[in-house]
Amino acid sequence: GQLMAKRKSHPLSKKKPRSAYMSRNQALRKLQLSLKDFRRLCILKGIFPRNPKKKVRDGGSRTYYYTKDILYLAHEPLIAKFREFKTFLKKYAKAIGTKDHALRNRLKKHRPIYRLDHIIKERYPTFDDALGDLDDTLCLVHLFSMLPQTNKIPSHRTRNCHRLVTEFHYWLVQTKSLRKVFVSIKGIYYQASILGKDVNWLVPHKFTQQLPADVDFAIMLTFLEFYEVLLHFVNLRLYRMSELYYPPKFNKAMSAAGDGLSSIVLSNENAILSSELKPVQKKKNKSKKVDNQRIESLKADLASIATRDAENAQDVDLTEDPQIEAEIDAYDDEVFGASNAGKVEIDQTKLFENLVFYLPTEVPREPLELVIRCAGGTITWGGEHAPIPYLSDKITHEIVDRPGGQYTIQSRSYCQPQWIFDSFNSKCLLPIEQYAPGVPLPPHLSPFASGSNEIYTPERARELERIIAASQGEVVPEGEEKEDSDDDSEDDSEDDESAPSKRQKVAEDKKVAKKPIKAIQKDSDDEDEDSDEEAWRTGIIKDKHEIGPGIAGSAHKNQKKANLSKEEQDYLAELEAEKKGVTFADHVVKKAKEEKKRLKAESQQRPQKRSKEDEEQRQLALAMMSRKHRKLYSKITTTQTKKEKKKIKLEQRAKDLSKSSKKSAQ
Repeated sequence: GQLMAKRKSHPLSKKKPRSAYMSRNQALRKLQLSLKDFRRLCILKGIFPRNPKKKVRDGGSRTYYYTKDILYLAHEPLIAKFREFKTFLKKYAKAIGTKDHALRNRLKKHRPIYRLDHIIKERYPTFDDALGDLDDTLCLVHLFSMLPQTNKIPSHRTRNCHRLVTEFHYWLVQTKSLRKVFVSIKGIYYQASILGKDVNWLVPHKFTQQLPADVDFAIMLTFLEFYEVLLHFVNLRLYRMSELYYPPKFNKAMSAAGDGLSSIVLSNENAILSSELKPVQKKKNKSKKVDNQRIESLKADLASIATRDAENAQDVDLTEDPQIEAEIDAYDDEVFGASNAGKVEIDQTKLFENLVFYLPTEVPREPLELVIRCAGGTITWGGEHAPIPYLSDKITHEIVDRPGGQYTIQSRSYCQPQWIFDSFNSKCLLPIEQYAPGVPLPPHLSPFASGSNEIYTPERARELERIIAASQGEVVPEGEEKEDSDDDSEDDSEDDESAPSKRQKVAEDKKVAKKPIKAIQKDSDDEDEDSDEEAWRTGIIKDKHEIGPGIAGSAHKNQKKANLSKEEQDYLAELEAEKKGVTFADHVVKKAKEEKKRLKAESQQRPQKRSKEDEEQRQLALAMMSRKHRKLYSKITTTQTKKEKKKIKLEQRAKDLSKSSKKSAQ
């Protein structure tokens, strides 16, 4: 047969392979949107710029996106709404120009409105996904609830943010989900446990906010528009899961007075829910009998299945065996520690139960009310809608943040606001004397930084650990309390004039046995000869003539002192003090300092010797490593050295502060 000639394709008909990235200008031409609408659409859909893997020679001025993201945006229904709104603005501007008020009012009444419900469902398919993105949502909504009304920020946005925040706080109070609070210069950090997930957010202090000029509030308002809808969905779901009515009802008078959480009307939520379901139930009265028959038959089937499963499980059930239960208890004690047996667990949600706090005008009411009510407490304040008057005997605590006041009511305790936060984080009522009005406050530690990964543990943290352990019924050894204060006591004892006299008095009270010096020396010489003979016999010393002051100098001298009794050692120390012409007490203190310095120097020299011995092995191990592992090892060592340096610096700063505070107290 004849061969068919191969048809040549036109050179312009060849399709180029589609690139994985697309520049912003190409995306604008593809979607036929303005830059403002494109930015808004990307924020709402969660699409952000990407850096190409291969370097592009464009001078670094272009912004790139994934091509698949831009094609995904092309099918978004919001693009049609943006175009409708653009057409509406043209008609509205024309009606204003022609002074057609009827047309203008009609257009304003029927302006296009878009909803973001479908975007919330797309970006967060499950409720856990929405909780994972709740941190940024709460931070931004709390920020805008504090901002003033300006030409850039409309008033209805701030009111809506304040309403959403109050609803979320009300849910925290009803479910007692708040876990941690920390007051810093930036604001107040909170942590709540929502369905097993820890959610953190920052609330700014309630001051007059100065809006910066270099912030683009149009972009921030686009983020806020999305986060408002997200928080509304989250609040709705949380209220429904907790069997609470949503949205909660507010008392208008109390809300206008700024009463916050107290302005929410406490109604019977379950009754409201049941009343909403009543009309639905009335429509289904006809099929009620059929449903009841089906339910009865299902109950009978379930009962028969349950009895059959119980009969089959009788031979396999091991939970009631006392021997197995004892083994399980022993394993739990071994794994989790038997020390928890006498531990009294404190419920954080009932920390302030049966306590009533009075909040005056000078204290920040919103954070204190949230923390107190999440811990089971009750608040009152000075105002028209206060539930408890100021002079009532029911008030147990009054929060004071103004020095020089008159505190005359004996039936209540006065404290500063920090006591609320520290007690809540410690999960126990701390000593209120440390937080009395006018008293310098202890350090306010962050509960977010506590853990075993900390390079430095401040003294206040150790003190709080002892207080918490005492409140839970644990016994703290006394040796651990004074472990870190030994170095300070050494330095301070030199400057303290009354210390030698106290030690001399203690030394005079001791009863030292009077024994002749020759008898003591003879006993010690006999013991030295016996020990030398034993060393020669066992082969530690090869030649018997090698025994002498050169070899047995320091070691044998220490062994002599160790073999003496305590009374003999005290007597020898007294003789040595008499030879030097000092008192026995000063001599004992000086010896103790010298011994401690010697042990400290030895402990510092040992790791250096060890590192010299292991240096060759370390170098060999590094030579055997790959380049990737060697870089990783160098990063680990540099971070460790930085942590050690930081720890030493912090410890030295703490020592200097303690010394300065002691000198100022004297």
